Amino acid sequence: MEECMEVIVEPSDEVQESVKYLTASDLLKAPRKIVEKKIESLGGVVRIKEFRGKDQDQFEKDAAQAKKRGDDFRGFRAKTIVASLIDESGRPLFQSKQQLELQEMPFSILDTIFTEILELNGMDKDAEDRIKEDFGEDPRD
Repeated sequence: MEECMEVIVEPSDEVQESVKYLTASDLLKAPRKIVEKKIESLGGVVRIKEFRGKDQDQFEKDAAQAKKRGDDFRGFRAKTIVASLIDESGRPLFQSKQQLELQEMPFSILDTIFTEILELNGMDKDAEDRIKEDFGEDPRD
C-alpha cells in the first residue's frame, strides 16, 4: 500500500500571483508551429511543420532501427524532410516515394532544411552529431 505524502509547492520565480493553470484540454489543443525558411540558392521559401509527439517517436524509432540494422546516415535527412515540409495549405509537400529523388538534391540545401527541422523541434547541433555518430561516417553525396 502506498503512503500519501504531503507536498508543499512553492511557486517558481516565473509564476506570478495571477496564474492560469493549464488544463488537459488546453495542452491537447496546443497548435503546432510552422516556420518558413528562405532557401537563398533557389530564390524561394519552404514551410516546415513542427513534429507532434508521435512524429518525434517515429523519428527516434527510425533512427534506432536503422542503427540496429547497421544502416548508415544515408537518406535520413531526406526521410525527415519528407515528413516535415508542407505546402501553403498544410498538406505534405512530398510523398514518401519521393525520398530517393530528394537525395539527389544538393547536400547544402538538404542540410539547411534538415538543420532547420532539428531547431524547430528543439534538437540542437549536438543531437545531429549524436545521430551521425550512431550511424558512423556521414556520407555527403
